[in-house]
Amino acid sequence: MLEFIQLPLELFYLIFHKLDEQALRSLARVSRYCNILISDNVVWSRMALNRWEDKEGMREVCDRNRRFWFESPGAWKRVYDFVEKEATRISLDANDLVENIWYCAPIDNPRDTLVEFYQDGTYIHHLPFKQYFSWTIASDGSICLNQKPFRSYRCPNWNLIISNDYLVFKSSGAESFKRKLREFNFIGPEN
Repeated sequence: MLEFIQLPLELFYLIFHKLDEQALRSLARVSRYCNILISDNVVWSRMALNRWEDKEGMREVCDRNRRFWFESPGAWKRVYDFVEKEATRISLDANDLVENIWYCAPIDNPRDTLVEFYQDGTYIHHLPFKQYFSWTIASDGSICLNQKPFRSYRCPNWNLIISNDYLVFKSSGAESFKRKLREFNFIGPEN
């Protein structure tokens, strides 16, 4: 009888590629050997690229930094876990506002206008009036734009949204992901 450990690695990878994230995590708890195999970059790079394919900004991040991530064993699993956690974050910080490109439109009008947020707590609508407004983030993470409360959330494609009953601000949020990946040395400073 062939022992589990004697199976060729390629066979393990073929099996692992058919499993979802939950099944992989369960299988990783079976033995130390399974955990080592499942933590391999080959497994998690495919899982990540498939999962992130239609997510705003992630294809660009993955393509540009793939070589960098493969430099250390288990890097793709760490990046995958990190990005998945970041993708569920709905509270925004000042850097999320300032670093990302934002567009704004009234709820009843789909015509977007460019908006820029600045570190000094102001933002500007470029069209039609080029007027400055104020923004704040409270200690509980809630956002006020021009002293009016807004809700923040992420869309299924991971776009960042800030809205109230009248206005919607949208951003791809790609710069937030890049900043977080840089903070944890998953990508280099030049990206």
